[in-house]
Amino acid sequence: MSGLRTELRDWARYLHTPELSASFSLPSSVSSMQIFSDASYEGCGIVVDGSATFWSLPGRDGMKDVDIGVMETWALHLALQAVIALGLHDCVATFHVDNMGVVYAARKGRSRSKLTNICLNDIAERALGANIVMSIIYVASADNLADAPSRGNTSGYTSLSLDLAVPWNEVLRTAAPR
Repeated sequence: MSGLRTELRDWARYLHTPELSASFSLPSSVSSMQIFSDASYEGCGIVVDGSATFWSLPGRDGMKDVDIGVMETWALHLALQAVIALGLHDCVATFHVDNMGVVYAARKGRSRSKLTNICLNDIAERALGANIVMSIIYVASADNLADAPSRGNTSGYTSLSLDLAVPWNEVLRTAAPR
């Protein structure tokens, strides 16, 4: 019972903090950035305002439970990281993806896939930290500007050089032999 009392005391102290506040108002601006993400078995690609980049996926050995839905979520994660690194914050931003599973998982905030859920949670934390409301919409693969970049073809785009944390490192760490 002492653990419960300690927990209740800690919460009471926290909730009485004078500078504790929260806002549920939506950002007042809408970003005009054109943001596209896509994944293939070769890697993840993103396009932001006509600039593109590609991340090659490591070999699939040791990447149990990684399917195209997980990889598409990783691509969305990279797109969010990219726009934050480019200075986007305090706005509503539209992200274009060509996987309905990602659209619905993001709307629900969860998926049947443990790996997708881990990535969605990190996406939510990053978006919240930058005060970005993500509007994630479906676009047909033929209309997804990140389709070719997801296969390593970024010709026709200016280079988008960013140093981002690839979301699959966590999967590879947990799959590494001990």
